[in-house]
Amino acid sequence: MPRWALIGSLLIHLGVAIVIGIAAQRRAAHAATQVSIYSPQAPKPPPKKIEEVKPPPPKPVAHKIEAREPVAAPVPAAAQPSTHGGEPPVALGGLEFGNGDDTGPGLEVGGGTNHVAVPESRLRTKVPRRTGLAEEAPCLEDVTKPVPIFKADLPYTDEARKAGIEGAMTIKITVGADGAVAKVDVLKSVDPALDAAAVAAAMKWRFKPGMRCGKAVAGTFYVYKQIFELGD
Repeated sequence: MPRWALIGSLLIHLGVAIVIGIAAQRRAAHAATQVSIYSPQAPKPPPKKIEEVKPPPPKPVAHKIEAREPVAAPVPAAAQPSTHGGEPPVALGGLEFGNGDDTGPGLEVGGGTNHVAVPESRLRTKVPRRTGLAEEAPCLEDVTKPVPIFKADLPYTDEARKAGIEGAMTIKITVGADGAVAKVDVLKSVDPALDAAAVAAAMKWRFKPGMRCGKAVAGTFYVYKQIFELGD
């Protein structure tokens, strides 16, 4: 091979090697740039929460209470002996002592060396008052019968007259405590239509109610009888 061809081949290979090296350097720089751009960043840790430290509640303070010593009640002075002969009575502790005869056993009052002997005949106790009311005595009176103060006539209807219906009707009227009629019962019937007209009329009656010990009583009754007959 001629020398010039060998030198040209070397130059060509050297140029190709240089171009390859430059290209490799560019690829490495580009890859490093991409890695630096697209590399994910690590998330930042959340800030730590600082907990407030609450001070402990104050402890109750125990107050020391000094117990006082009981004080003895003063002892009353000894009663002086009373003289006889019309002196006013002496009252001691809710009891009344009078001056009279000295018969009967005595009651010793006071302390120490001075004592007074009071006869039992002079002792008069107070009678306690009754605070409760006396129980009401049971009422033994019989219930009075109701008395009518307003009566409406039991009608003899035209239908009954035309039909020639006659007869005696008996009704039982139950009276309330206010004197009004509570119920009417037909004890002896004459005709259903005539009975109904009589019951309607009896419901309008008014009474003085039955009484017992001055109080009105409900449930008393009044029996009434009426004869229906055609005239001549």
